[in-house]
Amino acid sequence: MPWGQNSGGALVSLVLPALALALPKGAALGQRMRAALVEVLGSDYLRAARLRGTSEIDALRRHGLRNGLLGLLRPLGVEIATLLAGTLVVENVFYLPGLGQVIFNGVTSGDLAAARAGLWVLILIIAIVTLLLRLAEGWVDPRIAAEAAP
Repeated sequence: MPWGQNSGGALVSLVLPALALALPKGAALGQRMRAALVEVLGSDYLRAARLRGTSEIDALRRHGLRNGLLGLLRPLGVEIATLLAGTLVVENVFYLPGLGQVIFNGVTSGDLAAARAGLWVLILIIAIVTLLLRLAEGWVDPRIAAEAAP
């Protein structure tokens, strides 16, 4: 349904594609975050923070989440790349206009320039996301940023 005619109906038509993309990735990331937090909960620095009188929630928020994020950031890059690849399929299954449809139509009609341009846009998005994740790793753990500096 076109956005100009009925934007509410167009939003409703995006529910199933969004669920098709978000549910598997959300479940995988939730499982990884849980595993990272379970590992962090038994660590010495969290136990020491609790012994200093910090509440359980404060200790987890200040020390646990930040260290738990380290184990999540690298797999997050792979998950985002597969999510973008999945959008190509979902756009064609649900017949949504977008980059996936441009690439698919370019390949099927023989317009390789359009397909190549669409793929370059995807590669650029993945490169930018990877850069942002590496910067986030340096923010979460300053030792990583110190190792990278000359």
